[in-house]
Amino acid sequence: MVRLERTKRKWTQAELAERVGVKPLWVSEFERGKTTAQIGLVFRTIKALGLHLTVEKVDRPTGAGTVIDLEDLVRATQGLPDEISSQPGETPDDAIRGAMKEQRKKKNE
Repeated sequence: MVRLERTKRKWTQAELAERVGVKPLWVSEFERGKTTAQIGLVFRTIKALGLHLTVEKVDRPTGAGTVIDLEDLVRATQGLPDEISSQPGETPDDAIRGAMKEQRKKKNE
């Protein structure tokens, strides 16, 4: 998401780094999925790009977990609306899957 937003703004990694107060190497590593990053720097990066971070509690079965490839997720969601609303009783994941299904359907028409 950070890389996409940065490139949308036509900023280089050095320009984003300057706005955040870090070295360009930090931005490069962060965009490639660096597993350790100071949370304060992450927040400053999000703020510099005008992005918003939402945290909410989600009930998940104990022990359930999956590995998500964020690059695949970003590619899969390109072209989706900026906002997707879920219907009552529908999880956000279900709403996103529905929007992706509609997108595929439109591409195949």
